[in-house]
Amino acid sequence: ALKEPIRVVFGTKHVSGLQLLMWARNGENNDGFVSTIWEVCEGPVTSISNVKVNDIMIASTGGTFGNGNLQVRLGTRGQPRTTYANSTAPHFSSTAHVFADYGRVNPSQYSPSNLAAQCDVVGFSAVCVYTASTPSLVKSRIWSDNRVWCLLELYKNQKFGLGYAESLFEIADWMTAATWSDVVVSHTVTYTDGETIDLTSRRSTFNAILEGRPAGEQIEDICRAGAISVPFLHDSKYTVSSFRKATSDELTNAPVFYDTGSNVNVEWSGQPVIELSQVPDNKLVNEVEVRFEEASNNGTERPITVDDRNAKLK
Repeated sequence: ALKEPIRVVFGTKHVSGLQLLMWARNGENNDGFVSTIWEVCEGPVTSISNVKVNDIMIASTGGTFGNGNLQVRLGTRGQPRTTYANSTAPHFSSTAHVFADYGRVNPSQYSPSNLAAQCDVVGFSAVCVYTASTPSLVKSRIWSDNRVWCLLELYKNQKFGLGYAESLFEIADWMTAATWSDVVVSHTVTYTDGETIDLTSRRSTFNAILEGRPAGEQIEDICRAGAISVPFLHDSKYTVSSFRKATSDELTNAPVFYDTGSNVNVEWSGQPVIELSQVPDNKLVNEVEVRFEEASNNGTERPITVDDRNAKLK
């Protein structure tokens, strides 16, 4: 259990494959329990619900120690221990976890190899959200599924993030991107048979489990999925920008460079250093597989293939 990083849950997610931290057999025959403690994620989180062990929902009554079959700890600092094995369990401070008595079963038939747990989590409840950048920073730590604020938390958090100082960020730019992400937009989907449907939602939300991959890779995926840039340095501070269609005024005022014609503003000294080439049709990417976790199906991963049939024919 100590070899794997503890998950971080943002937004709302179904979490499966919980890490088993402690277990004990209690009772015998078919009238016993298996007492278990499962690691859920980094804390603090907002809530943990619908806890199942081996696909059986764990109720909150009864139990080996008379304190209920289920006890939830949300991962606060110095949180009270559960009643596992008469209160000999650690506090697991700052780690969200659950104590669950699985039964009634024959405990002798169970071990970590045939125990599994899952639950629903409303995630990290201390995301740093900024509401003003001038004349001074105004912020609060709350639950948020705003992609930009969760991304900034990954950079700043001292425990599971990169631990960057607040002074390294141009907060006003992050506020602009966060507001852009929260705008409600509409999309029209046209099928091949001509049918169209309209979809309305916030431009971007962030409901995700971060686990087991280099931070740089996960940050890139977060940005690409939300149509925002990977954070970059500008005037010695990290900033972020949304990917959006340029306005007509921006296009009119954009600088245009010419190296031929009557308005040349690019001068070459000697031979040009740029060579133009064309990628042949059989080398162009014409199919992309997109994988996403379907919330309505307990986060099961589903693939969708997006392709360009005409490009394939060429």
